[in-house]
Amino acid sequence: MVRMRLRIVGAVTAAALVAAAVGIGVVMTDDSEARPALLRVDAAATANVFELMVASSADRWVPETLAGALPNQPIEQPGADRPASVAVVAGRVTAVETGVAFAQPAEPDGASPVEVPFGSADADIAVFRVRMDVTDAVGLKDESIEFGLRFFGSPRIAPTDEILAGLRRLEDIVAVLSTRGWWDFDKDLYDVSLSGSLLGV
Repeated sequence: MVRMRLRIVGAVTAAALVAAAVGIGVVMTDDSEARPALLRVDAAATANVFELMVASSADRWVPETLAGALPNQPIEQPGADRPASVAVVAGRVTAVETGVAFAQPAEPDGASPVEVPFGSADADIAVFRVRMDVTDAVGLKDESIEFGLRFFGSPRIAPTDEILAGLRRLEDIVAVLSTRGWWDFDKDLYDVSLSGSLLGV
């Protein structure tokens, strides 16, 4: 298996973040001796990946491209427009830990989720805390941030240790941040747009 980190993202300026992030699709061959010379960005492949990510999102708003998710892009709403995001950030995941878990009551319909112990068989939603060092950003000046990622279970959420292990292997990612203070259990956490989707290699 060949792995490539988003070094191109970490080396660019904030103004070039989108161009770098949109180019994270990679074309490679299995020729190990010639691999470095053959490693290149495939913009068309990356666009296809982004389209699939957007198509799987449950958010009511989805951008057609990553550029459409930048903070300076407006989303039309009745009465007033709002920014497409608070920031688009690139960086490296440095820590992951559990946050809170919730059960969704069956009755009455539309009732708010109830907090339950993390890892409980009754949990329908688990929120994990992810910390990342920011290497480039549009709309943000912080050098490190934390955001919450939601995992839903049907009928059960994957084991906590498996999710933690997977998130800790993320390394370099690009995330669209929708807001901060959305999570009642920690108002410093950001929320991630596109149903928590992340871009990475």
